Amino acid sequence: MSNNQAMSIAARSNLPATFSALDSRHKQTIGLLSIGTILEYFDLMLYVHLVGLLNEIFFPAADHNTAILLSIFAFCSSYMLRPFGAMLFGYIGDKWGRKFTITTTTFLMAISCLVMANVPTYAQIGIAASVIVTLCRVLQGISSVAEFTGVQLYLTESLRPPIRYPAVMLMPMSVVLGTTLALFMANQIISRGINWRYLFWVGGAIALIGFFTRTKLQETADFIQAKSHQQSQINSASQSVVKPFKLQVKTILALLLLYAAWPLCSYFSYIYSGNILKSDFGLSAAQVLHENLLISIGNLIVIILVTYGSYKFKPVKLAKMLLIPFLITLLFGPYYLINNYTADNLFIFRALILWFAPYNGLVAPSSFMRLPTAKRFTYVGVTIAVSNSIFYCLAPLSMVGLINSCNYWGVTIVVLPLAICFCWAANYFAQAESNKQENSVEHSYVILNQDNNQITQSLGA
Repeated sequence: MSNNQAMSIAARSNLPATFSALDSRHKQTIGLLSIGTILEYFDLMLYVHLVGLLNEIFFPAADHNTAILLSIFAFCSSYMLRPFGAMLFGYIGDKWGRKFTITTTTFLMAISCLVMANVPTYAQIGIAASVIVTLCRVLQGISSVAEFTGVQLYLTESLRPPIRYPAVMLMPMSVVLGTTLALFMANQIISRGINWRYLFWVGGAIALIGFFTRTKLQETADFIQAKSHQQSQINSASQSVVKPFKLQVKTILALLLLYAAWPLCSYFSYIYSGNILKSDFGLSAAQVLHENLLISIGNLIVIILVTYGSYKFKPVKLAKMLLIPFLITLLFGPYYLINNYTADNLFIFRALILWFAPYNGLVAPSSFMRLPTAKRFTYVGVTIAVSNSIFYCLAPLSMVGLINSCNYWGVTIVVLPLAICFCWAANYFAQAESNKQENSVEHSYVILNQDNNQITQSLGA
């Protein structure tokens, strides 16, 4: 069956039509969600890029090795408890809606940011400062994953292809923009001696504004329909008619692997390489932040182009095309870097690793639609949170151990298998989406033929 025939059948059978333009309500919704995500990840990443400064303020004085452990702990604390938060917010998102969850997480991020702006130092209140800051970081990590999941789900359920894909990709782009802004402001703090508390005050205040503006959002039609369907099942005398959804383990595994490579690429490019630049090349903290800022700006440019491309090309095919420069970097970059070990070559290597890391946002809508609407928030949120928790916490251990023993080939050893797994997961969801569309169109074609036969019989009679 041709694509034109399929479109004709869909139109004549009153199936949901696709659209290539956004109305004012959709534009306003995407704008509110994007701005909120930018601010949330600005707040989240600000501490990560100021970890050296803030650990000295909120944690006891320590030697070099202990300081490294503290920086690792500060990095991992945002991710370790994410699965528990995802279970909580997943239940809330499936029970009370996507909008309620998005606004709640924005509020929690604002509160944690304001608390960190005002918490006394270790010199003033001792270990209590360390505990409060760690709890705030945990709360920020829990809020960020629930917010990111909620926003992507909201857009997936609110929009139809092909505009669905670039709209969902705007959220990873917002994350990168928030990270870039955090890096810029961290650089200003270090180089100009600005009081870091001002930024947390501003971030918290703006997040509160984002909370109030997001209350204007409307709930998604998919969620409302799912709740209505659940209610009709409860009111029905016979519930055995409804066939229960059978969740496939392969689907969850594929979703988990979609998000596996990015944590290690991000950690290597920003955190681990920053320590190497200080120890091996003698760069100052301000110089490291400046290099990270340049890499983040480049990442932002690339992801803007990818977001535009997701509207023009098939998203999964685009994701696999972007893996080509990524795999070339993994296979040949370490050899060149080891034999030409300079700060500039390390900059190029880590920039390419980050810029072309597997783009899970291109596959996210297809993966989400594989899960039942009534439990979608829980399944997606918990799976992504578990993936983040595993691979963000694995990143420091694997990078330090493998690079120390295998030099920069250690990056290839740990990341290459995850890139291959990403490719498998992308193909899995693309095939599942294709089968679903074919079945939907074929079903509409059968119904239309039945209707035409009935009309013909009636006219003949």
